[in-house]
Amino acid sequence: MYYRFDITDIIPYLLLYSICLYFSLRNKKNDYIIIGLLLFVFSAFRYGIGYDYFAYKKIIEGTATYRDIEWISQLLMDIAKIFNWAHFYFMINALVVIIPIIIIAGRYSTNRAFSVFSFLLIPLFFLDSMSIVRNASAYSIIFLSFFFLEQRKILIYIFLCTIAGGFHQSGYIGLLLLPLYYWSMGIKLNTIIFITSIAFNFLGLSSKIISFLTSVDIAQLQIYLAYSTEQGRFMKYILFFIGGINLLFEKRLIANNPYNKQFVKFFNVGLLIWSVFSFDHTLSLRLASFFLLFEILIVPSYISILGINNKKITKSIVYVFFTLYLASSFIVNIVSYTPGWGNKISFLPYQTIFHHKDYINYQ
Repeated sequence: MYYRFDITDIIPYLLLYSICLYFSLRNKKNDYIIIGLLLFVFSAFRYGIGYDYFAYKKIIEGTATYRDIEWISQLLMDIAKIFNWAHFYFMINALVVIIPIIIIAGRYSTNRAFSVFSFLLIPLFFLDSMSIVRNASAYSIIFLSFFFLEQRKILIYIFLCTIAGGFHQSGYIGLLLLPLYYWSMGIKLNTIIFITSIAFNFLGLSSKIISFLTSVDIAQLQIYLAYSTEQGRFMKYILFFIGGINLLFEKRLIANNPYNKQFVKFFNVGLLIWSVFSFDHTLSLRLASFFLLFEILIVPSYISILGINNKKITKSIVYVFFTLYLASSFIVNIVSYTPGWGNKISFLPYQTIFHHKDYINYQ
């Protein structure tokens, strides 16, 4: 039986969104933790969600093999084999993804509940975390490492970068946070980086990168190049819009939260990485997310800096914008979906380990 989209399949996501929205708007002391726990439960007990879900499941169950899994991910799979329960692997990764989000939002955000909620609202993060399992664990660990970097505990920071690399090899890119943290980028340099990002995306400069990289003898990189698929246009327009807002209001953002100086810089560098590797959606996402993720700490500041006298109106605009961003990911994927062998929507239908169906085109 093929999976065919049904409008009712969106209901679990609508419920998750609605409950998280309630706690985000209420914003009491521990509401950000409640939102994080809701996201964890939703991810941890999912079934069949994510493009690679069944590939991982088959590896753990011994019906398939894969040689290039990093050592920590392999260790977790081996433990899952001992328990004879493949889903253990997904539950642990869900925990590794969500805990750093809660911790860092709790320390550095001006609105902790909204920041954790933003992790859901921006499709690159929560929705994709259920698909790019190892990579998502790695970028959350790098997110956590910022605390130790900021505390000047460099050895712990480097240790966490190594752990991130043990989940997914892309995690080692987190080592770039160290020089970036100490590199003071003013508005001019940030603007140059932003314009360069636009040039790579809209002037076809990434094709030059392809020509160079095809000559580099790195096996995993050659796989990405061989099966590269161009980024979706809609997604990059939104990211550039957010990047432009960050630059336009950079001084106000920093005045609202001094840490935004670092977060805007990280997001801007992530945008550049996204653009340089824009010839392939998967590669650009895997590398850029480590830096783009800091956007969830910037989002709450928009309510205070956009220059609208009525704060309730400003808050509504910000919430509506990011809600539409989330909705757009569903719309784009649903509209472009055609039932068939191997064709699937990564995050639909939402099913749990307690009750589910196995669809032929999702196996």
